Amino acid sequence: MKLQRAWIFMFVLVFISQTATPQNIDWSPENRISFRTRLFENETYLQPIEKDIDNSVGIRLSTNSPEDFRKSLLDVLESKGTQPLKNSKIYILGVEMNQEKAVREKFSAVIKDMNLADLNIQIIVLSVPPAVLKQMSIQGAQSVFQNIKYFFPNLAKDYQTPTWGELSSGFNANLLIEVPTIAFLFQQLPGLDASLAATTHAAIIGSYIVFQKTIGNWINRPGTSNKAMFLKQAILSFPFVLNFNIFGNFSNILNFVNQNGYDAALAQIPNQISNFTSTQSFTLFLQTLFYFSFMSKGIRNWVNNQKGSENVRIARTVSNYNAVPFLVLDAIFLPLASTPQQSLMSLGYFDVNLGHLLLASLATVGSIFWFKPDLFDPTIRWYSNYEKWKQKHFSNWLKTTSQNFTSTCQSYF
Repeated sequence: MKLQRAWIFMFVLVFISQTATPQNIDWSPENRISFRTRLFENETYLQPIEKDIDNSVGIRLSTNSPEDFRKSLLDVLESKGTQPLKNSKIYILGVEMNQEKAVREKFSAVIKDMNLADLNIQIIVLSVPPAVLKQMSIQGAQSVFQNIKYFFPNLAKDYQTPTWGELSSGFNANLLIEVPTIAFLFQQLPGLDASLAATTHAAIIGSYIVFQKTIGNWINRPGTSNKAMFLKQAILSFPFVLNFNIFGNFSNILNFVNQNGYDAALAQIPNQISNFTSTQSFTLFLQTLFYFSFMSKGIRNWVNNQKGSENVRIARTVSNYNAVPFLVLDAIFLPLASTPQQSLMSLGYFDVNLGHLLLASLATVGSIFWFKPDLFDPTIRWYSNYEKWKQKHFSNWLKTTSQNFTSTCQSYF
């Protein structure tokens, strides 16, 4: 009898220990997961508000069921208290499209029931089409609608706040990249045309720099086919080609309108569209092919596949510098292909010039990084060493300069 009671007591202890033991949540920043590449997983991630922690990564809490979420919150409260939850974001993955509101309300109810509403926890649902989630086709108009809806950018799924390092490296790199473009435009075009084309080009580039990580998330969103990815990249490339063709010929357009009137100019639009298609469709294809193979499949995939917040942060910064040699060449070849040039040959309906051949060569060489993205890995280590060197030497210089300036001001006044 005593032995039976002892076994029962041991069973109760084991049961309590199993139910009361917190989950093994890994809080170390270097092991945080890049959850935006795992949209199809039924998982929930915590993104605490911490200094220098990249918002590409998160801490896995549980599955995406409210019950498991409640248990994971209890574990967090028991082991860490409320501090990690203050102003944090909860990302819920693997939810079917059109179920976002219902899931968000269920998770919000859990937070409210646990008296955590004052912590200002934000619930973000990253949904996917049922067709992809269930690995089956959806028939009819619903399938078409959902796939179209999933194709377009979505703030909740794709947006990430730009980092300072990402912005500064982006603008620094593009200052180098766009010098050849500006020089070519002012060499080949009238002053007005070159000024308008250069200004518009800079505005497009600037917007792409600010939102480059968001654009990368949209293009490389999990479940996106290569065809859809290529089409997305074509949409991004089209403004550049169109800009060079409109503002690169602005003086000619203006002279035609002044001499023949607006009605005659409007009547020429179908012919100009046909001419644009025959001359610039090939340019758009090659420009898109280059960005698809080098930027999206190479650079952006390399950034998204980094593990650990520090590696992700550095990769987002250094990726702009990694792209400079290729983008400098692209900045030369694209205007060469987009502005009026002597045709070297005809390829079906398309006229091929020197710029087209150079763009094709650049896309071919850039595709190496599609299959070997690890060629960029050493740049993370190099940039990390550079930051340490800058922190060691520049900080001391800045501190000394500041002290000298303060002493001078005090003695002067």
